[in-house]
Amino acid sequence: MRIIAGCFSEVGNRESNQDSVYYSVKDGTGIFVVADGMGGHDGGEIASTMIIEEIERWTMGKVSHEAVQSGNTLRLKGNSQKGIDELSAECRKLLIDINEDIYGRFKKEGMIGGSTVALLILKDDRCCIYTVGDSRVYRLRDDNIKQLSVDDVWENLPEIKDSMTESEKKADSRYGKLTQAVGSDNMVEIRHYEDNVQKNDVFMLCSDGVYKVCTESELESILKKKAFFGGIEKALRNLKITVLKKGSRDNFSAVMCKVI
Repeated sequence: MRIIAGCFSEVGNRESNQDSVYYSVKDGTGIFVVADGMGGHDGGEIASTMIIEEIERWTMGKVSHEAVQSGNTLRLKGNSQKGIDELSAECRKLLIDINEDIYGRFKKEGMIGGSTVALLILKDDRCCIYTVGDSRVYRLRDDNIKQLSVDDVWENLPEIKDSMTESEKKADSRYGKLTQAVGSDNMVEIRHYEDNVQKNDVFMLCSDGVYKVCTESELESILKKKAFFGGIEKALRNLKITVLKKGSRDNFSAVMCKVI
């Protein structure tokens, strides 16, 4: 399995960028991450940065490698001996540890903050996804886009999801509000998804600054026309232009990859 990938993270119409992104691709193994610091909180940028830094350290510690940074592309030389089940188990434990570290630091320093995280592992023709918060993971397969992640927002709470109509939910002031984030509490519930991977699958991880201004059909069109035919870098460039034209007032970030 070969993987091509790219990413961007833009400040948008904000004073600072609380989004952070990371990916590594090597020998058929890919790890991709988007973290979106909670807006309006002092520790949002710190939390998202801590997540990325710890995941990068974890990734680097798994293999003997030489890292080469070129633009948005991180190429790692070396061989990973870990299967996806072992990587997945270690990743889940890592996210729990990161949550404890961020929460402990903020409590000690009297700060408030947290971050979403969307993490994708590709290996052995399989994918594993871990998410906390409302950063998303999409997959384009056979010209159809599908959201693989589930948003941790008020309207998706079990006691709300099936007890109210969609119009009632949207009319509520709590609609769209995060129910959890990494580092905002001492405990975190990590969502998990696994599936097989097929040749020509395109994956996109993004912060809410992307999907809150772009419809799913617009995202599908960008991935179909650009990622499939024009390459990942063209798709990222087109997505960035589209988000800016749509007038996003938030930070916006995305990581894309294609299985070839």
